[in-house]
This record gives sequence, C-alpha cells and structure tokens, in this order.
Amino acid sequence: MGFKARLELLSNVVIIVVGIVWAYVMGFNYFIPMIRSQLRLRDGARLVAIRDIDWSHHDATLVLVLRVGCPYCEQSMPFYRELANMERSGNTAVHVVAAFPDDPAAVQRYMQAHQLDIESVRVNLGEIGITGTPTLLVVDRGGHLLRKWVGALSGAGEKEVLSVLRAERTAPTRSTQGSIVRTRRATEAPS
Repeated sequence: MGFKARLELLSNVVIIVVGIVWAYVMGFNYFIPMIRSQLRLRDGARLVAIRDIDWSHHDATLVLVLRVGCPYCEQSMPFYRELANMERSGNTAVHVVAAFPDDPAAVQRYMQAHQLDIESVRVNLGEIGITGTPTLLVVDRGGHLLRKWVGALSGAGEKEVLSVLRAERTAPTRSTQGSIVRTRRATEAPS
C-alpha cells in the first residue's frame, strides 16, 4: 500500500470520526432536548419550570410566552393589551403574566414600548417545552396546563381565548381531573 493510498484511507477514517462526533454532539445538544421539551408540555402537564409564578394565588393564569423582536408577538400586541385590561378591570378571574426568555432590561423596554402593563417573568423556553413564540398557556392553580395556543391568533382564535377567560370567571374552581385539555395551533379552525 503506497503513501497515497494510506493518506486516502486516513482521511476517510478522519471524516468518518468527525461525522460520528458531529452526530453525537447534535443529537445530545439539539435533537434530544427538543424532543424532551415537546413531550414535557403535554396537555395536563405540570409547569414546574416556571418557578417565578405562584399558581396557587389565582384560580387560573394565562401565560403569554413572548420574545423580544418576535414579529408575531408584536402583531398580536393589541390583543395582549386587551387581555391585560380585562384583568385590571376585573372582567376575568384569570391572572395574566408575560414570560420571556430575554434579558430583563430588554423585556422592560419592550413592554414599555408596547404599553403592556402586566407582570413578567424570565423563562427558559426549552425547559417548559416551548418551541415558538407567541404561545399562550392557561394554567390552573395547581400549575397544570389546561389550554395552549401556538402562533399569532386569528380573530376566531382570539375569541376562543376570550371565551376561555370568561368561562374561568364564571367557573373558577373547575377541577382538572377528568377535564378535556385541548391544544390548538393558531392556524387551525375552531371546532
């Protein structure tokens, strides 16, 4: 076996080893955490990763998971202000909280610029199983997910969120045991 053949064999072995290492790193650092996070946010799941919210203080909490610079979040901002106004005026028993993965100073500037006057907390999106923003979560006083909407909502989607919030006002002590928990993408038509 000549020098050229040995060099070719060695380069092929190096390419294979680099490929295996790359697949291992990508698998454990990207794909597996992504799959685990999506499994964590199943219907009825307990949202323990949002530590800064005390779920027990309210019958239900609406968590607006947003990101600074998200165009769909900005597009939906008038609706989010309406939700905040509902809570302030007492038209819902649901507590409204914004959750951001961003730097707190950037979040404060963002909320002031968009006149969104609600409590905000910092979250790690991967830890709570969120893969995109905006995502709206309705959570009961035990920290269990009742409803979830992903993406910018259509007019029908916004009406659905409002009807859930009004229903929570009239039936705030509803048990989550045996209840149907539904998840809908913003692009799906209402049932």
